[in-house]
Amino acid sequence: MKRILHMFLGNSKGGRTQYMLNTWQHIDHNRFHFDFLTLCDALDYEQVLLSTGAYVFHISCYAEDNPEQFRKEMMEIFQNGYDAIHVHFSFWRGFLIEECAKKAQIPKIILHSHNNGISMVADEHEVKLLEKEHFRLRKLIDVGIATHFLACSKVAAEWMYSDMIPVDRVKIVRNGIDINKFRYNAQLRDKKREELGVKDYFVIGCIAKFNYQKNHDFLIDVFAKVEKLRGDIVLILVGVGELQPKIEAKVKELGLEKKVVFLGKRDDVPELLQAIDLFALPSRFEGFALAFMEAQTAELPCVVGNVPEENCLTDRAHRLPLNVGTWVDVIVDEIDKNSRNHVSKEILALYDIKKQVSSLEEIYEE
Repeated sequence: MKRILHMFLGNSKGGRTQYMLNTWQHIDHNRFHFDFLTLCDALDYEQVLLSTGAYVFHISCYAEDNPEQFRKEMMEIFQNGYDAIHVHFSFWRGFLIEECAKKAQIPKIILHSHNNGISMVADEHEVKLLEKEHFRLRKLIDVGIATHFLACSKVAAEWMYSDMIPVDRVKIVRNGIDINKFRYNAQLRDKKREELGVKDYFVIGCIAKFNYQKNHDFLIDVFAKVEKLRGDIVLILVGVGELQPKIEAKVKELGLEKKVVFLGKRDDVPELLQAIDLFALPSRFEGFALAFMEAQTAELPCVVGNVPEENCLTDRAHRLPLNVGTWVDVIVDEIDKNSRNHVSKEILALYDIKKQVSSLEEIYEE
């Protein structure tokens, strides 16, 4: 059995974390064993994960915050014996993980780019500083740093590896989803809308962390204008994050408290997507938006910001510049249509979680 160590799980179940959990759920447990690393003191879903046979290691610091402590903790964990480490990340912060893995003689070091920008901070000045460090470190990488280089999209590959890693050494592994879990279900839709108290409204939904990347501030500006034109709408926001208090304050300031619903962290996203009429995600940048793929699978028309072109499956996945007027016009047009958007089985098959997991199994067994 191949033993794989994945890092790092988060508590918000954002894109990277969900990707790791989805992969573990669908991979062949007779052939592969996963353990996970996290910097969180505790994970809300940890006991569920442990019940599947995986183990979660908690470490105390980032490598750049305390290199010696990080090195000590990593080397202890690596002594458990792994065939591969799978590092899921969004930008370069250093190379200590890779150095420790080589010292521990781990056969496969798999680097996996999941984004094309920096979302972990809210302050734009700090974003610029981290971007500067990312580009500085990117110039120092070479093919010897790892055995495998993965990315969720072409833009994520370019952002992380640029021309420092040959194109033929980078494998694009699409973010897969469980198609059957998200396919449209009219009966479930009616039940969920009744439960949420929105059965008489056109429902716009956004499923995303409240951070700089996801750009909720822009979405509230758009919704405020649409609501003045079409009063029979509500906005459902699913997720948590450091910018949530700021967005809540803005909603209150605009007098939209009865029209904007904050649902927090949820485990019923497939059901919520049935209740929604239009999905909106005004991201400043995306490596590959998993929630956007789930929304399209649920046959929702979508309005999105700076996501990769390969993230869009149909002509009702509107990839728009971040201009309030443009978004208002497109959303009002979709309200008038008020219909789901069929996606062919052939297109969805490209993003089936089983296909994505199969690609990883090949890499783990090489």
